Amino acid sequence: MGAARIRRSLALSFAEKYASTAIQFVASMIVARLITPQAFGIFAIAFAIVGFAHVIREMGVNGYLVQRDTLAPSHIRAALFATAVVAWTLGFILIAAGPLVGALYGDDVRRAELVLSLSLFVQPISSTIFAVLQREMDFAALLRINVAGVTVNALCAVGLSFAGWSYLGLAWASVIGQTATSLVAACYRAERAHYMPSMRGAGEVFRFGSPIMLSSLLHQFSTNIANLITARFVTLDAIGLFGRAQTVTGLFSRLVMEAVQPLVLPVLSAMRRSGQDVARALQGSLDHIAAAAWPFFAFVGLCAEPIVVVLFGPRWIGAAILLRLMCIGGVFWIVQPVAQPMLIAMGRTRMVLRVQAINQVIAVAGVLLAAPHGIVAVAAAAIPISALHAAVWLIAVRRAAGLHVGRLAWTAGRNVALTVCALIGPVAVVWSLPEMAPLPRLLLAASALAAGWCVGVAATGHPIGGELRRFLRRAAWRPWRAGEATGGLGD
Repeated sequence: MGAARIRRSLALSFAEKYASTAIQFVASMIVARLITPQAFGIFAIAFAIVGFAHVIREMGVNGYLVQRDTLAPSHIRAALFATAVVAWTLGFILIAAGPLVGALYGDDVRRAELVLSLSLFVQPISSTIFAVLQREMDFAALLRINVAGVTVNALCAVGLSFAGWSYLGLAWASVIGQTATSLVAACYRAERAHYMPSMRGAGEVFRFGSPIMLSSLLHQFSTNIANLITARFVTLDAIGLFGRAQTVTGLFSRLVMEAVQPLVLPVLSAMRRSGQDVARALQGSLDHIAAAAWPFFAFVGLCAEPIVVVLFGPRWIGAAILLRLMCIGGVFWIVQPVAQPMLIAMGRTRMVLRVQAINQVIAVAGVLLAAPHGIVAVAAAAIPISALHAAVWLIAVRRAAGLHVGRLAWTAGRNVALTVCALIGPVAVVWSLPEMAPLPRLLLAASALAAGWCVGVAATGHPIGGELRRFLRRAAWRPWRAGEATGGLGD
């Protein structure tokens, strides 16, 4: 697989995530001024409940279709059968579980959960299409499909919130957005295999996908369990504030990790098939991701108050302390999104499952101990929980691929130095201009961060600097070539 093709696919994947995130964030900023923290807390709990079903529904179909050496229509039809049966079964289970949800969390959460469960009846339409497009690394098509769905979701969320639908407006917007995504995806693949499920071969899909599904479910469990357990101890307003803090910390995941992750599995699978060293590739990936992630989380933690006020308004200021604590734990989040696909690419699905099981025990124990002490304690508990999760993943990767600990430690030290350089300017802005309005102070601090980051990259000799220079040269070269081809504007 050529480096040029990988870079092009990565650029398209980043473009899709940036466009989608920009649309979602603008919509989120508007919606935050139209609904209360309590309404958002209701939606967050319902979304966490349905989130488990969506992980089970996927059934490892993406991994199954992407990692196969050869792919025939029969494999696609079997994968469609597996995901459709599981998704529709889960949809009916969630509808039947409505009274139980109402008894645990209230009728408002029950109503939101029932609406969100409808998306399970729509998603199988696009599941195999997404997997095949990812296998083919057709990220241009994925960009168009996802941006279309996100745009519909955002417009519906804003419109329904403005109309007074509150948390139900967010739930219906999610379902309508998913329907739009599936319809647009169908336009890119007219082959019958994507719409004609078959039981034949479905057993192979279930056998491959079950460990991955359980692993993903356990990972989602750790993500959502904080909301579900904590909701039994604190108010819905507190859950809403916690959800907004998660929205901001999740920004890096949506901007970077979700852009990189669709590329990681096919690239590592291709490297494994050609006999290349996947451990070295993983170490390089962690080095590059840490160079962006650590300064990001340090900056967000430093500027938590102005970020919350600018994005969501003064009524959400209580989320700032939660955001600051969660950013400390965020520095450890870079390991799992790279380590898990690497292990899957190596065929170590059972090892992935074991790691997730261990990590979920850690997560549940931590949240159960923290939740009775309030929402701030839950946010603080994320720090040791995230650190232990990263350690377990690294131990597994070292055993599976011989990851060099000394090189990893040296890489971490370089990224710490880079983060310190990047943060000098923002610290000076925050400490010296405490009376400045939130928006200009945030913009000034962000500008200082960008300048300090560039200095840090140069000072540490970080390899991401070479990638950026290569990107900028190509960005400057293409317009020049376009002008040459057309004879220039003045001809």
